[in-house]
Amino acid sequence: LAAVVWVYIWVRSAIRDDAIGFDFEGTLWNAGAAILDGRSPYPEPIRAEVDSGNPALYPPLLMVLVAPLTALPWWAGVTIWTALLGAALALALYVLDVRDTRCYLLALISAPVLNGLIWGNATLLLVPLVALAWRWRDRWLRAGVLVGLAIAAKLFLWPLVFWLLGTRRYRAAGAAASTAVAAVFVPWAVIGFDGLRSYPDLLRVAEEIYAVHGYSVATMLSALGVETDLATRGALAVGVAIAALAFIVGRRGRDEISVSLAVLAAILGSPIVWE
Repeated sequence: LAAVVWVYIWVRSAIRDDAIGFDFEGTLWNAGAAILDGRSPYPEPIRAEVDSGNPALYPPLLMVLVAPLTALPWWAGVTIWTALLGAALALALYVLDVRDTRCYLLALISAPVLNGLIWGNATLLLVPLVALAWRWRDRWLRAGVLVGLAIAAKLFLWPLVFWLLGTRRYRAAGAAASTAVAAVFVPWAVIGFDGLRSYPDLLRVAEEIYAVHGYSVATMLSALGVETDLATRGALAVGVAIAALAFIVGRRGRDEISVSLAVLAAILGSPIVWE
């Protein structure tokens, strides 16, 4: 009963605030539609463009994959996307040998997952990629390709390479780097490299706007009076420090701790963090 009430509160609030699929629409759906129309999916790297709605900021991999969905009505597209996100989380638990049904239910109604499902945030798709990389960690090509795809989808997962290097999985680390580069630039080539040159400026403007609003280290530093640029660099420094620790721990054979630290570094090292 408590779970039903909990989910009802979240969904009712989302409907009231018109938040259903908000992230999906801004970051992927509109971008995919723009690609099919032959337009750039990215806004201009100026504050007025980035601080409007929910702009496309990811590398183009997911945008290209989502583009065919935009041929469907919005309600059908967002329903399919939400189902994919829920299935992604269930797959992650399954490949990690979780079999208790209660664990699946608890995961699906947890605040981060409910938030991700309601807003349609692509981060939930990264969970099975990381889980499978861990499951196949001793199969260098599989692990490397999965980590590379995760990084290409959302760049903040770069610390996972430190886990691979620390645990002496050099071929997997090489495969991850190669896959990430290919999975970033091949989709960009498909869209004629639109927005590539201005992409660093776009990320910088996004950090200036959003890094001080959320749950990131940069937000906390900004609240303490640190300048925005220094606050975002502080978050990156924290991420690098924890990634280095993941490398060191991996060298000592503590595989589980190393990968856990790498995931923590990815979260704390990102200047923009939400639930």
